[in-house]
Amino acid sequence: MKYKLKAVNQSWAEAVRRMQLGAEFSAALHNLHLGFGDAMTKELFLGHLDVLVGLFRDFASRQVEFCELPPHKRELVVQKAGPLFLQYLLAGYLSASSHGAAQLAWITQGRLRLLPDEAEVRRVAVRVSPAALNSILELFTESDLRSYELLLGDVELFEADRTPLVAAACLYHDCRSLDGCFEEAVTLAEWAQEVMGAGVEPAALRRAVLALEEAHTFFEKFHLNAAPELMEEDYPALRCGTRRQTPEIAMPYSADEQRQLELRIQVFDAAYNSVRPR
Repeated sequence: MKYKLKAVNQSWAEAVRRMQLGAEFSAALHNLHLGFGDAMTKELFLGHLDVLVGLFRDFASRQVEFCELPPHKRELVVQKAGPLFLQYLLAGYLSASSHGAAQLAWITQGRLRLLPDEAEVRRVAVRVSPAALNSILELFTESDLRSYELLLGDVELFEADRTPLVAAACLYHDCRSLDGCFEEAVTLAEWAQEVMGAGVEPAALRRAVLALEEAHTFFEKFHLNAAPELMEEDYPALRCGTRRQTPEIAMPYSADEQRQLELRIQVFDAAYNSVRPR
């Protein structure tokens, strides 16, 4: 069990390390949490959701049981499980974070590198509410957004070092091709809790996965009603978890504007390091 837990944790850490954030999205996210949301667009944020599903895909590709499946079955598993796990990160971002710096930790999993000035970050970091984000994304009607918030509120969230256990549970949940692996993931989480104090109670993990399934079902159904122009080929993570590469984009700033951006970036690093889920 100890070896298995170490392998799961290491594979998650390596997948996070390899995740690439687009420069344009990173700059827009900074500005959004400074209270300047004009730079964030529907395309940028939904593109980042595909990056997060790509993160899950990378994690899955490092699991022995998953890799033993034929390629077409591996793809089917990720198409089903990736968007499920995405709801866990969205729940952390939208429903659990008390301030903007904590939200950044959830939505980028630590990949948004910032520079230290903790006091300043705590002063200026803005929490982005579901309503504020939805005004940019235009995914839900007002009443549907309230329903979605309630569903996300039902998702039990755990310490950040438990995230690989949640990812494994999502990967193997309701997967006939990997019969028994979900129970093994639950057992691993239970062992980690009992022996090392760094796991998840089985009942809590089961509840979380079921809540994620309900949130994803609602998300998939209602986002298209609210914004029917979003097509599957444009935003595959919303539907099937296909990875969309978000390129690193050189921002067309002047030297002075670049310095200003760097100063803004400096405002966040200490807060991220102090409030990131551990």
